[in-house]
Amino acid sequence: MVNVTPADNGFSAVIGDALEIVPVTNPATVRPGDELTVRVLFKGQPLTTNVYATYDGFSKEENTYAYYTEGHKDGTAKVKITQPGIWMVRVQHTAPERGEDYDRYVARAVLLFEVK
Repeated sequence: MVNVTPADNGFSAVIGDALEIVPVTNPATVRPGDELTVRVLFKGQPLTTNVYATYDGFSKEENTYAYYTEGHKDGTAKVKITQPGIWMVRVQHTAPERGEDYDRYVARAVLLFEVK
């Protein structure tokens, strides 16, 4: 994600990764108390999945998140931003895809941004 200034719309560009988190809300304009809307895509199609979010310093425990939500059928989800700092939004998807060396495909995507 490239977002040079709050007025720049580069944040919403779809890159084409297999699993992707695309911000709908400009992360550069989000403040504590706001909701950040994201769209989750798998192979370019909306994906309904669990969305986890946390901020730097929330916990020292692994896999501990400050926020959890379930996405909608159109792939969107809203994350309530509660603190300033570095935030991470994370999604994971498992597909029953077989290959020579594997029997399922597991992908994770992470979005990092700063809240002032």
